[in-house]
Amino acid sequence: MGYRTDNHATKLADLMEYNLKSVRAHLLREEFQRFWEYVSPA
Repeated sequence: MGYRTDNHATKLADLMEYNLKSVRAHLLREEFQRFWEYVSPA
C-alpha cells in the first residue's frame, strides 16, 4: 500500500523502537494485504 508519507514512516520508525505487538500486527496486516491482492499472471 503506497499511502505512507515521510511523516508516517518517521512515526512508524519511532513506534518500532518500542517493539509493540500492535505495531508488528499492523505491519503483518500490510504484508498480507499485498498477498491477498496479488493477481496471478496465469
